[in-house]
Amino acid sequence: MKVLGKKILIKVDPVKTEKVAGLTIPKGNDGTEMAEVIGVGSEVSEEVKVGDKLIIHKHAGSEFTNPEDNLKYRSIVEAEIIVVL
Repeated sequence: MKVLGKKILIKVDPVKTEKVAGLTIPKGNDGTEMAEVIGVGSEVSEEVKVGDKLIIHKHAGSEFTNPEDNLKYRSIVEAEIIVVL
C-alpha cells in the first residue's frame, strides 16, 4: 500500500482485557490506544517514521480492512497523534 499526502497508516495494538466477576472488560480504558506506524505520506513531518509506536485517541482516523491481507488498519493525520514513543 502506498500512503499519500498528509496521511499516516497505522495498525492499532489489540486491546488488553481482564476478567472481573466473570465479565471481560478492556484494561486501562482511558480513551487512548497504542499503535504502530506502517506507512507515512510524503507531506508528513520527519518526526513520524515507519515503525514508530504512537499513542492516539481511541476514535482517531478512519478504520478499514485491507482486502489483500484481511487485516484492519487505520488512516490518521499527524494532528491526531498524542505522543510518539
